[in-house]
Amino acid sequence: TPIQPIEASWPERLRLAWAASFLVLREALRAFIQNHNLEKAATLAYYGSLSLMPLLLLVIFLLGFVMQSSEAVLEAMNNLMTRLFPSFSGGILQDLMSLSRSKKWGLIGFLILLWSVTPFAGAIRSALSVVFRAQSRLNAALAKMLDLAAVLALLALLVFLAGSRVLLTGRLLSQALAVLPFF
Repeated sequence: TPIQPIEASWPERLRLAWAASFLVLREALRAFIQNHNLEKAATLAYYGSLSLMPLLLLVIFLLGFVMQSSEAVLEAMNNLMTRLFPSFSGGILQDLMSLSRSKKWGLIGFLILLWSVTPFAGAIRSALSVVFRAQSRLNAALAKMLDLAAVLALLALLVFLAGSRVLLTGRLLSQALAVLPFF
C-alpha cells in the first residue's frame, strides 16, 4: 500500500515553507560568495564596456557596406541602441557613423576591431565555466578561436537585428519588394 502523506496544520506548513526559503537563500548566497560571482560580474561589466564601441563600429561598418544607405543604417542603429541602452547618446553613434564612412578601412583594421572584442567573450566563457563547473580546460589557441567564434556570432546577431530593423522601417522594404518578381 502506498504511504499516505500526513496532513500538517497551516502553521506547520508555513514554518516549513519559511525554512525551505531560508535554506535556498542561504545556499544561494554561500555559492555566490564561494564562486566569486561579484568579481565575475565586475569583470563582465568592464570588458563589456570596453568592447561596446568596437562592436558597434563593426556593425555600422558591415551594415553600411551591405545596405549602402547610411541614413537608414544610422536610424536603425539609433533605434536599436536606445532600446538596448536607454541612456545611449545619439552623438556617439554619429561619430561612429562618420568613422565607418571613411574609406580607410582595411582587413587589418577590421581584424583589430574584431580581436579587441574577444576579451569580452573570454570573460563570458570563463564565468560560465565557473557557474557550470566545467572540468575540461582548453588550451590558449583553442580558447581564443572559441572566443573569436563567439564574437562573430554576436556580430552576426547584431547585424541581423539592425538590418532587419532597417528593412522593417519601410525605407528599404519597398526597394526589396520591387526586386521580387511577384510584387
